[in-house]
Amino acid sequence: MEDIRDRILRPGVNCGQLARAHRAAVLIDGESYFAAFRQAAMKARRQMFILGWDIHSKVELLRGDAAVKAETDGAPITLGPLLNHLAQNNPELEIYILIWNYSMLLSLERDPNLRFNLGWTLHPRVHFHLDDEHPIGASQHQKIVVIDGQIGFCGGLDLSHYRWDSSDHEPDDPRRTTPAGDHYGPYHDIMMIVDGEPAAALAELCTERWQRATRKSIDVHGQNQWDAWPETVQPWFKEVDVAVVRTEPSYKSRQEVREVETLYRDSIRSAQRSIFIENQFFTSTVVCEALEERLREEHGPEVVIILPKEVDGWVGNKFMEFRRVNILKRVLKADVHGRLRLRHPWVGEQPKHGVMIHAKLMVVDDIFLRIGSSNLSNRSMGMDTECDLAIEASSPEQEAGVRRLRNELLAMHLGFPTDEVDNLTKETGSVVRVVDLLSDPERPDSKPRGLGPLEAQEEQFPELVSEAEIVDPKRPLEIDRLLDIFIPDETTQHSWLRAKWLWVVLGVLALVGLAGAWHFTALSDYANREVLAETMAGMARGWTIYPLIVLAYLIGGLVMFPVTVLIGATAILLEPLPAMLTAFAGTQVSAIVLYFAGMKLGRERIQSMAGSRLNRISKHLAKHGMLSVTLIRILPVAPYTIVNIVAGASHIRFVHYVFGTLLGMTPGILAVTIFTDRLLAFLRQPDLSNVLIMIAALVFLVVLTRWLKRRFT
Repeated sequence: MEDIRDRILRPGVNCGQLARAHRAAVLIDGESYFAAFRQAAMKARRQMFILGWDIHSKVELLRGDAAVKAETDGAPITLGPLLNHLAQNNPELEIYILIWNYSMLLSLERDPNLRFNLGWTLHPRVHFHLDDEHPIGASQHQKIVVIDGQIGFCGGLDLSHYRWDSSDHEPDDPRRTTPAGDHYGPYHDIMMIVDGEPAAALAELCTERWQRATRKSIDVHGQNQWDAWPETVQPWFKEVDVAVVRTEPSYKSRQEVREVETLYRDSIRSAQRSIFIENQFFTSTVVCEALEERLREEHGPEVVIILPKEVDGWVGNKFMEFRRVNILKRVLKADVHGRLRLRHPWVGEQPKHGVMIHAKLMVVDDIFLRIGSSNLSNRSMGMDTECDLAIEASSPEQEAGVRRLRNELLAMHLGFPTDEVDNLTKETGSVVRVVDLLSDPERPDSKPRGLGPLEAQEEQFPELVSEAEIVDPKRPLEIDRLLDIFIPDETTQHSWLRAKWLWVVLGVLALVGLAGAWHFTALSDYANREVLAETMAGMARGWTIYPLIVLAYLIGGLVMFPVTVLIGATAILLEPLPAMLTAFAGTQVSAIVLYFAGMKLGRERIQSMAGSRLNRISKHLAKHGMLSVTLIRILPVAPYTIVNIVAGASHIRFVHYVFGTLLGMTPGILAVTIFTDRLLAFLRQPDLSNVLIMIAALVFLVVLTRWLKRRFT
């Protein structure tokens, strides 16, 4: 294997740039980060940037004794009032907050009314914006704070609720509550703080993202004649080169940046003795393949991976867990030499409480560390916008800082002093051995915390493969490429034409949640074609079956029932020609009713929510009229119901919509009815002719689908 140890960090290849920081330090867990942020923020003179996945104005930055001590400094300890206080008392200070304008799919993970429930009236110089300048389904996942271009924070922590915790991770810490008073479990995360050139680089990144999201340019205003470094934070590194590592998805005219993925691969390849990882997710096939290769080597490095026992959140439980199970099985199978340890942290005695791992950390040997926002997931490699900071030690003092981080984290998780972990690591020469020795419950000095084995559970949701592909894709979805046909890059338009993207289109992903409901609730029973056929056959005889089927299409459209299932059920109930005609009638009636519903709802409500974004995209779609509708009907890039409602709220003419729907639905209706008829014929009479006809129909469907995809992408 090629030795790339001498040059892990390569600007332009696996990082954007290497910049010299006078000081850098690691902040372990929310208690230290929130306090350091407040101290630095209170020193801001001209400019502050906050980029995040989430934010909550009512989060308390200081808790317990720290909050009591802060009463004398005259500044609020709650985020929103603190930012207003800073702006009010410094007429030169401008504060910019850029938060992800999230998809409906993750609305259960965050406050669905973030813009309206911030809990405070913003000062005129506190500028807040929801960032939707990203591919559909992607997120602005960077967690960055920059103060006067001089001090920069970067890592896994948002200034939001459910984030604060101390490094003790006590099971019943009364300080660990949300602004609403809800108690939550232990939570672990990490941030890095830097000054000097890396902080200036982060500031430039923030201005670029602000300009993309708002179409307003701002300059970085730095202040170098004073020190904004938090007084309670001691530097871990001095005069150290720090790499800024990014993921930027391809979007409009922008090319993708995959530095995060490349650096993961390069750093794993460079490891000589040990790889230590903490991460929220582990679903990345690239990282999995790199670790598999190293684990199969006879003299490869040890690998310790610390993950949460269960994937957190609605999306995680329903979709990401399926991917993680497969990845864990793969690396366990590759561990032919017994050098892998998969662990989850726990605290308490009876019962044991799992610690939520939200950190995104990697330490390789004693020379390399990275901290940032990127998960070990496919979407962090090429779909979401990410930012990590990385250090490659170039002196014994810097190596000591890297080693200190790994050993402090092990000591925290295992409940032993850092010195003891450090000495044991030197004595055994093995991180795996330290984990095994200090995790032994039979030790007389064992603690009420530890690192338990993480086993690959049985696949609980094998039917969600396709949905998991949507939730954790490697690149932006095909729908973005389709929409680019109709929507030119805003950067090429005159300023009076510039507007935001279509917020309503993000609602497409809400259908993924409905798909989960079909899988996990009794609703799935009604999607069974046999049940549907028996039910409808018992309801009507003779000609009355036809209006009932059309009515089923109308009701199905209103409740977002899959139209393909309805077409298939129609093909089961009726002969091919009546089935085709009835399916055409049903889809047209449903489409027309929903079009007018969208027109009524959209003109008065949808446009009030999405504003100029909907107007802009609908005007571009209207230029292509019937072609736009036909394309979207043919390609499975948007749910039937959503297309109908958005079309009604758009500028697409009704006649173009009707004929486009008729043309676009024709291939699908013909394919489903013919194939279903041949399948039923085969089941009734499995002779050679029916077998050949069914095979020919299947081949035709596959070829047609591939041709259409190739033609339109």
